[in-house]
Amino acid sequence: DLVGRGHVADTVYYYGVRAVSAAGVEEANTDRVCRVVIDAGGNLLAPPPNAVQRGHAAPAAGGTIRLIALYSARGQPAAAVGLQVAPVVDGAADWDSLVTTIAFTGTRRIDEALPGSWSDGELVHLAVRAVTAAGVTGGELVLDPVNADATAPAAVTYVEAAQYE
Repeated sequence: DLVGRGHVADTVYYYGVRAVSAAGVEEANTDRVCRVVIDAGGNLLAPPPNAVQRGHAAPAAGGTIRLIALYSARGQPAAAVGLQVAPVVDGAADWDSLVTTIAFTGTRRIDEALPGSWSDGELVHLAVRAVTAAGVTGGELVLDPVNADATAPAAVTYVEAAQYE
């Protein structure tokens, strides 16, 4: 229990690391810094991934919602493997009721239609956060709400084809 040793719960600490010789001579510079996070119970937490940088939701025909989000891995304390998407209920993200988890596939830019269907005009409010393979999550990004568009895509009236030789 780190709280019992003088640490404060729900706090992030940064420790500088310096080498000391056998003669007790300490180096003059600090080129390594360690980030330590302590939870409310006084326990060390695993390092989280970065927070999602940007994102927005847009309605798509047929009642789906298109999510566009950008995640930067630069300087991340832990590697993210994807994004979790949750509904926002009464102003808070409901992470116990995930809409989906989207795996990163070689890019950190997500542009994807979310599973599910919403009623026409329904107000959809979502939040996203990065997640590591161990299930550790980064800070959440609450997206602006959007109204779903459950109208069907326009019917195809004709198809035009041409052959070039």
